[in-house]
Amino acid sequence: MGKTPLTTGTPLSPAVELIFTRWTPHIVWLLHTHGPSRFVDLQRRLAPLGTAMLARRLREMEAAGFIEQHPYRLRPPRVEYALTDLGRSVMPLLEAVERWSTDHMPATCPGADRAARAAEAGGPSSVDAEDLR
Repeated sequence: MGKTPLTTGTPLSPAVELIFTRWTPHIVWLLHTHGPSRFVDLQRRLAPLGTAMLARRLREMEAAGFIEQHPYRLRPPRVEYALTDLGRSVMPLLEAVERWSTDHMPATCPGADRAARAAEAGGPSSVDAEDLR
């Protein structure tokens, strides 16, 4: 995805680098949960993610085969992003991470309760970095 791959010497490195790049799991989760979405819908759900970073991440995810664009011949032009089979194949992994987070994070991370409630409500988490210390 444009970065130097991790060099940990484990077979996990390529998958971790691809799947857990900043914002990628969140985008996959939202596209799975809400279906094909327009850029503005993703941006609204991923606040405080900026326009440039979202555009970059979507291009990288499309190049990696996780998502595809569905353009519509409308004025003004409209594009929706949707998961590919490869993108959908990541969901069992993300669901396992979500289960682990639900089971373990509130006990080990005070801000995680608030993040879990926000995620259940379908909104972005407002957990501050300080809450995660």
